[in-house]
Amino acid sequence: MKHAPPAAKGFSLVEILIVVVLLAILAAIVIPQVSNATQDARTTALLSNLQTIRSRLEVYKVQHRDRYPDERFVEQMVQYTDEAGDVNDVPDPDYPLGPYLCAIPPNPFSGDTTVEIVTGTTPFVAPDEDGGWWYNATTGEFRAVVRADRFAPSGIPLAQLIEPGAAQPDPAPAPEPAPAPPVAIPAPPVAPAPEPAPPAAVPAPVPAPGKGNINRVPPGRNRPRAGDSVN
Repeated sequence: MKHAPPAAKGFSLVEILIVVVLLAILAAIVIPQVSNATQDARTTALLSNLQTIRSRLEVYKVQHRDRYPDERFVEQMVQYTDEAGDVNDVPDPDYPLGPYLCAIPPNPFSGDTTVEIVTGTTPFVAPDEDGGWWYNATTGEFRAVVRADRFAPSGIPLAQLIEPGAAQPDPAPAPEPAPAPPVAIPAPPVAPAPEPAPPAAVPAPVPAPGKGNINRVPPGRNRPRAGDSVN
């Protein structure tokens, strides 16, 4: 008699729902953390790019008769120039200055390298969408084109951080170095105490010459005479 094979046991609906709920909870925890880390990295890269380009603009100004790059901003920053600001794409003794940048970096929030160049007193207006860069050839002001509603992870408006001359956030303090372990200084060797000198030998008394161990007759007794017998 043949028996039918047991039916394969699958997951119940309750078990599947529990797994789905757990995955949703994990996603709700992990995704915001990854998003904040990405936002923080982009903000740091943006501030670093701004600081680099603004400092190179000041170097250009010093070397070019106190003038900032003009409408040829990109060429004057990445190619060779003379004091008048004329550019050349290859090294030449007549163009001894620069280049000041290897290339215009992309805006970390958009990936755009375009530079909008204005002159005069044209003010900067924050756009509704992220873009590239903004440069005023008259004043030398350089900005990043980012939305006005962007905030740094610290909660500070990003537009406030990227203002020209704005104080950058202080870096985290470096940890204090651990104190060096004390150095053991060996104690100076102690000299052994000197052994006491042996007592000096006292010489035995020497008898006076001519005096021996002679039996003396006490006074009051007669000396024996010759012929007396001695008991």
